[in-house]
Amino acid sequence: MSKLEILIIGYLDLCADKNGTEYPERDWRAEYLHKPGLIGIFASEHKAPGKRFAHFYPYEPDSPFQKRLRTSVGDLTIDEDGYNMTITTKNSIYSFTRDDMALSEVEKVVLFENSYLNTNTLTCYTDSGPAEMHGSQVVHPEFQKG
Repeated sequence: MSKLEILIIGYLDLCADKNGTEYPERDWRAEYLHKPGLIGIFASEHKAPGKRFAHFYPYEPDSPFQKRLRTSVGDLTIDEDGYNMTITTKNSIYSFTRDDMALSEVEKVVLFENSYLNTNTLTCYTDSGPAEMHGSQVVHPEFQKG
């Protein structure tokens, strides 16, 4: 089981190998780049305690099913303002940017419901209680800024 720690709207800005070289356009990750979507950051509790991984659900209203990119476990870094996050795994680097305005409120609700209903991966709970909604983002209680 894993804990959902951060749930925000934003973009997947970079998919690169461990040396920082971007993957080519023919790589499967390329279809997720630069699209608005839902970013979920999870903490691994058993397989790799202390490590994080991400799920990215792009907003594609014309798609018949909800796509998802899932990273491997790795180290999470978040910049001071909380808008840029990077997960560095054994083989790859994934960078995300928070953008609360990337989708309308209706689009956010539709994407969240599609992500939950089609993948059932947003059902992770925390020891500190349920994640709370703050405007367009859901944040684990431990990550809330005062």
